[in-house]
Amino acid sequence: MLANDSNFIELISAANEANERERTMRPLEAVKVYYMAIAWSVLASLGIFGSETSEGFRDISQMWQKGINAAASVGAIIGFQIASPISDRFGHRWTIISVALASMVFSLIPIFAESLPVFLVGYFLQQTALAIHPAAIAYISEICPTSLRHVLIACSFLFSVIGSLVATGVATPLLGRQDEWGYRNILMTQWVWPLPIAVGMYYAPESPWWCVKKGRLDSASGSLKRLARKSSQQHITANLALMLYVDSTEREASKDSTYRDCFRGTNGRRTELACVAWVADAICSVTLGGLTSSLYSKAAIPFNTQFSVSIGVSVFALASTFTTWVILDKIGRKSLFLGCLCAAMAILLTAGLLGVSRNLSNSGAIVAGSLLMVLLVVANIVSPVAYTIVAEIPSTRLRVKSIALARGAYHIVDVGFVATISENQLDPRGWNWGLKSCLFWAGINLIFATYIYFRLPETKGRTYAELSILFNNKVPARKFKSSTLGPLKISSGNAREDLAIRIANHQAYHREPAQQNYLITKLQGKFWPKF
Repeated sequence: MLANDSNFIELISAANEANERERTMRPLEAVKVYYMAIAWSVLASLGIFGSETSEGFRDISQMWQKGINAAASVGAIIGFQIASPISDRFGHRWTIISVALASMVFSLIPIFAESLPVFLVGYFLQQTALAIHPAAIAYISEICPTSLRHVLIACSFLFSVIGSLVATGVATPLLGRQDEWGYRNILMTQWVWPLPIAVGMYYAPESPWWCVKKGRLDSASGSLKRLARKSSQQHITANLALMLYVDSTEREASKDSTYRDCFRGTNGRRTELACVAWVADAICSVTLGGLTSSLYSKAAIPFNTQFSVSIGVSVFALASTFTTWVILDKIGRKSLFLGCLCAAMAILLTAGLLGVSRNLSNSGAIVAGSLLMVLLVVANIVSPVAYTIVAEIPSTRLRVKSIALARGAYHIVDVGFVATISENQLDPRGWNWGLKSCLFWAGINLIFATYIYFRLPETKGRTYAELSILFNNKVPARKFKSSTLGPLKISSGNAREDLAIRIANHQAYHREPAQQNYLITKLQGKFWPKF
């Protein structure tokens, strides 16, 4: 009988071995073992690179510009919620492939649109198809080792930044064109990315966590072998035992994988944290670029100099993203996130106090504009931290749905609150707050910094098994970092029996060809004795 004590001792022993190896593996060692996982992660990140699009440059009214931007955000929100169940049903890999191909088809509509209503509809459909974030980030977070997780997840944000810079570079030479091909050529550059991504992901392995969740242990073993080419077969089997352990314990909190489960029990806390992390990112990255330009103009700084400064700041902001890779694992997710929010609050508070003066001097305008430029650098540190937190916090069974909800919350707040409020604050015909609007956003940053301090746990260096234990035991956020966990164990009878049934069903399914099957041979060997 499978569910006897000796079998479970062997199973948990294998899971403990894999968990300890994952927790203590150094980054350089992880690169040597998981170099193929790194390559597949970078390929998946390119999907987010390709999703950075430009709306073109046509002389259209401000109302239509707002409508097109709103349609893009609404399309993205809808796309996130559609992509998540598809990813749960068919896998992350096929979701990324289908999204890449669908974006090629829908991009034809805005490219060849002859009217603004058609362009808006086409752009809406295209952004719906490009809702790749949940599947891509979930895939990356599930195929990479713990010591490289923050680097590879942050790559997804890095490629979005690079995509924006590339779009700007492509658009610059075409600004002088007055015909429709001025914007069509820009939009047609989107065809460069989807096909290579789709072809590459076709040959990529599926996430082993998704395979385990679906009970496809053979496929999970095959994925693990392809992701860790230099791992021994014994290590692969131990990793599979760890994944079975985590999945079985998380079934206690969510037997199903529906959106409703994201708000139940301990998963409700995890979904809340993921959503707030991305919303805080939207708040910290509040756009005040138009105010910066007006301040520099007030100081009589030439436009060319302003442009050069902004490009320099953008490059520095890009470099700060690389720096995040190093400091994120040194001081932790929570500490860096909180520090950046406090830095943004200090910058905004200083700039806002400068705006209280009715007669702002030229030197004051330069200082205030430069502070807002520095805010861009801070925002580019916050974003990769937020990406990492959002990918690590959710349970393995609900990760893609929690990411979709969090990204949807980001877009809702960014468009419905941040963009609307900041536009009215800076509009001379609106509230016309000018620099004083920085005081408002400093207060908002204070609220989120307070939340992060009390509610966000530190996830640095924690494996998914450890995170599952900490959340399931309702450990307070302040104790996550200091909590010392002993050997893994299954204390719940339901989780124990669930694990027994799943392995027994798998072996019964393969009973005839089991002698030739690598995974079953190992299950009947050292880690799981014959039954």
